[in-house]
Amino acid sequence: MHSKTRKASVVGLVTALLTALVAALLGAPPAQATEWSTWERSAEAEVVVPPPPLPQIRKNITLVADKSMVHAAKGNPRLRPATKPTAASASLLAGPYYLYNVGSQTPPYLVEGFQANVTNGCQAASLNTATDYHTLGELAVQNGNNIVEIGYTCDPLVNGGSSAPHFFMGYWVNGVFQGYNGGAHFSRVAGACDLIGDPATTGTTQLMVIQRYNGAWWLAIGPCWVGSIADAAWGAGVFTQANFVQAFHEIASTETKPCSDMGNGYEGTLANASGPTTAARFSSASLLRVSGSPLGNYPSTDVNLYVRSSPAIEAGSPYASVYVPAGAYSGTPPLSNIRSFFAGGSEYNAAGTADGVRLGC
Repeated sequence: MHSKTRKASVVGLVTALLTALVAALLGAPPAQATEWSTWERSAEAEVVVPPPPLPQIRKNITLVADKSMVHAAKGNPRLRPATKPTAASASLLAGPYYLYNVGSQTPPYLVEGFQANVTNGCQAASLNTATDYHTLGELAVQNGNNIVEIGYTCDPLVNGGSSAPHFFMGYWVNGVFQGYNGGAHFSRVAGACDLIGDPATTGTTQLMVIQRYNGAWWLAIGPCWVGSIADAAWGAGVFTQANFVQAFHEIASTETKPCSDMGNGYEGTLANASGPTTAARFSSASLLRVSGSPLGNYPSTDVNLYVRSSPAIEAGSPYASVYVPAGAYSGTPPLSNIRSFFAGGSEYNAAGTADGVRLGC
């Protein structure tokens, strides 16, 4: 046998043995979800987003402790009800004021994660910095007053003076927000996947994931696990599963009728479900589990997001429209039994009326 051929054979044999050894030590990885690019019969094909690495790969990730944080205005996700808001629960918070397009669910069982494809909607001109704190989009999981969040935000207070979109994370302990992009129990991934606090490109869509694994709530953006929040933040066994999940846009303002765009400024309507005026969207939402059998996603039919504007935004508001693909559930919100929705809207003008002008302030 030629020497180069013998060398290749030996290398191949060693590689096979090492692969078998690693598989024996770590065990077979859980089955990966397959619904990464479905778009519920929308007229527009969903962006194909690669899944993040399998949970076992986290064993090879280098984590860096990060106790830094940024404090700025933040609405508490627990204030968004899982059912139709009543007159009392729909009242606006006292300054700053918070407005939302939101899809939420109290699942029929406890879950260990939530994911969806998320469109980065805002840009620097979306935010009126004279009166408004931020405009953002995010996913959240929670149990009682304990919450984990990940998303994008246009917020100069958080992003070093820049109003351009940046990725962010945050978590709440017993109803107290621990600050943006850090905290005593947050560890970020070192290297190329250290994305928290980095710029987010307007108009791009990526998978975002919150998933509990091996004593921590892990966060992913696109193909990257970006960091984790240790169970010690809440105490052992306190927050290991979620009973409420949400996907939402949020505006924080000093005014009840802000002059900032929600999402990318296009309203969630059938006309804005495709083409050059496509509204920002959350799509292919999934409930996750990492314990029990089988592993992976719960059935997609178990995802029943209740989609609406919240608080109960007045008729004619630029933020009132939410559009759900799939035909059967398209119409006037609130809506339910869905996994995907388009939402957003242009700002109010100085007179406090909806003028439909994007990036106008």
